[in-house]
Amino acid sequence: MNFQQVHTTPRQKRTLRAPIAGLALWFTLQGLSCAPAHRHIGDRAERGGIEVSIRITANVYTWTVHNLTSAPVTDLRIPQTNCYDHMPPPGWKWSYENSVFHSWTDDVASAVQPGGTAAFSTRVSSSGAVLGLVQISVGTSNGQDRIVFEQLWAPVPKPISLVVLVAGTVAVLAISHTTILTRMRRRSCINAERSI
Repeated sequence: MNFQQVHTTPRQKRTLRAPIAGLALWFTLQGLSCAPAHRHIGDRAERGGIEVSIRITANVYTWTVHNLTSAPVTDLRIPQTNCYDHMPPPGWKWSYENSVFHSWTDDVASAVQPGGTAAFSTRVSSSGAVLGLVQISVGTSNGQDRIVFEQLWAPVPKPISLVVLVAGTVAVLAISHTTILTRMRRRSCINAERSI
């Protein structure tokens, strides 16, 4: 068998660079278009004397409720996906049904008192979720209407478009790679035959 070293011509190098540069540009533009328009949207909101802020560290989401009203906060509902290890404040109960983390207390002494704060946290499982804006609601002991925060960060389901995008990108890269290698091998064989 005769093994020959394959040399890449400048034209072949340009042919290889163009698809890679195009994909890099496309992914960059996709990332920029998905970024929030304002960096503070979703991380903090104040309404009706209640302030809710969120901190995300790795797969741990922590919502902090700061009570600026005269009535104790006794209830919190946060829609979320693929979560576990829910941690309400001491003295609070919790449930996780229909993708909603619901935490409440029947004991007014355990409630978030006026001027007080409390943290509620959860972990996102390995099956995953993406960062999205949800509607979070807070209830107080005075029985008035719930205070609703329209857009705060929480783990939400991966959109099907993201799954299709990733699968399609992998398929396009695999086909492009195979096509480029096949062309390079054909050209090297043709060049080898010409040199004989």
